[in-house]
Amino acid sequence: MRLIHTARFEKDYSAAPTDVQRAFDKQERFLADNLQHPSLHAKKYDESTGLWQARVNRSWRFYFTIEGDAYVLHSRYGLRDAPRHPRAAQKPSVIQLRGPAAASQMYWPRQCWRRPSGARRGS
Repeated sequence: MRLIHTARFEKDYSAAPTDVQRAFDKQERFLADNLQHPSLHAKKYDESTGLWQARVNRSWRFYFTIEGDAYVLHSRYGLRDAPRHPRAAQKPSVIQLRGPAAASQMYWPRQCWRRPSGARRGS
């Protein structure tokens, strides 16, 4: 498969540290040969846009789309700079209830198997 670099990707690549650039060059070769290479950990990141994510190293990721017979590399991010995952905002793990009777109670989503200490069923 061919690899196409966008202008944004080129800018991000040139700003990355040298060791990250070397690691990316290695991962880029793996991507061109085999999308399922174990060290890439490639996965579909966003179904609606067809965006994929793969690893450069433990803390850096890069994002790409598959268009025809080419991988279009859009950008790379460190973990702190990574875009928010589309499913990240769906459901918070704990919701604080409001009101006078709910001062010490918390709502725990169904998938949680424990209630906070002192919480009673049906309250």
